[in-house]
Amino acid sequence: MAGAVAARADWELPAEPASVTLARGWLREFAESHGVRPQEVIDLTLAVTEAVTNSVIHAYIGRDPGTICVRAITTTASLPGSGFSSRCGTHGGT
Repeated sequence: MAGAVAARADWELPAEPASVTLARGWLREFAESHGVRPQEVIDLTLAVTEAVTNSVIHAYIGRDPGTICVRAITTTASLPGSGFSSRCGTHGGT
C-alpha cells in the first residue's frame, strides 16, 4: 500500500482557555477545506476540543502556562490490485 501526507498544518497556542476555541475553529476550517466529510469534521472537532481542553487544565499544574501544539494532517492511500469481488454465501473465496 502506498500512502502520502496530502496536507499538513501545525498550530502552537498558549495553554489558556481561549485556545480551545481557536484550535477547534482552525481544525474545522482545515478539515473542510481538504474535503473531510461533515460527520468526520464533527468528530475531529470534538476530539481536538477534548485534547486541548485537557492540555489547558492538566498540562501545567503548579507551573507557568506553556504552549499547546496541534498538528492536523490528511493522507492519501492507494492499493494496487483489482479490489474485492462480492460472493454472497462464501467464506474466503471457497
